Amino acid sequence: MKRPTDRQKLGAQFRKRREWMELFQGTAGALADPPLLQKTVSNIETGTGNPTLDSLLAYAEAMGCELVLRGWTSPKAKRQK
Repeated sequence: MKRPTDRQKLGAQFRKRREWMELFQGTAGALADPPLLQKTVSNIETGTGNPTLDSLLAYAEAMGCELVLRGWTSPKAKRQK
């Protein structure tokens, strides 16, 4: 079984939060500013597509979450040292 991607992990966190808030995807998307289509919310939650950073930030705010980016060193960068 394949390991979940970072996008899928992020999407799963958004989905759990939305379900905890007892919202449908379309309703949750409408809370974002600017509003997001239900399809965009679905893509974010399933880790598919390529949402913009603006979409991710808007959805995070609508869900009462903070999207935090942390620095990390990629395996490729480590090999180049």
